[in-house]
Amino acid sequence: MDFHILIPTYNNFNLFKKYTYKFILKHNLQDKCILLIQSDEDESKYNALNLPMRRTPQGKGRSISFMMQQLPIDTNIVCIDDDVTKMVDEEERELTEVKQLFIEMFKRLDKEKLTLGGFYPVGKKFYMKPRESVITHLSFIVGSMFLFKNKRIALEEGGKTDYIFTIDNYVYAGGVLRYNHAAPIYKYKANLEYDEDLDVFIKKYGEYVKYVRKLKNNKTSIILKTHI
Repeated sequence: MDFHILIPTYNNFNLFKKYTYKFILKHNLQDKCILLIQSDEDESKYNALNLPMRRTPQGKGRSISFMMQQLPIDTNIVCIDDDVTKMVDEEERELTEVKQLFIEMFKRLDKEKLTLGGFYPVGKKFYMKPRESVITHLSFIVGSMFLFKNKRIALEEGGKTDYIFTIDNYVYAGGVLRYNHAAPIYKYKANLEYDEDLDVFIKKYGEYVKYVRKLKNNKTSIILKTHI
């Protein structure tokens, strides 16, 4: 089964080369990758890695949405952030067959007639192991690594992008696919949430929210209703 891997990147070459590039090579995914380049400086740096590149508008959401328009409808797409280091299972063991996992999930998306798939958002045994291994009800799909069928459902910019894309695909297909016994590990980057992001999100998507959890530095985590 064919698929493309989109990697939006901006001003993060050293971290990418140290971690995500090695992850890509380790799992023999380089022939699937397209780097989404957003500046002349990055284009010059990334040329040395000999990976396919496309110049796109600036911003993760804008760059992925741009590629949605360039690729055919129903193309299988994996999105990976430029700071991902590895994937782990529910015992926190590193996964070794990542390409096969992607293929399996795309087949499951086709079987279930769903458009979005992803992984448990925290790679910790304590949280992952007790959970059902595969679920298809409404559940948060973390944006550091996810898979989708290209229906040209735009990926928004802003601090609640992942939640919005999750719900938009849930509304479109009636469910989302999440593997709770697999999780991406990545180098934490500063949260891009702004003060008004929560209010804007709740105004449009409040019916899908179970409750909002307050975090440090006035940031928030949203718990979605599992059924609606």
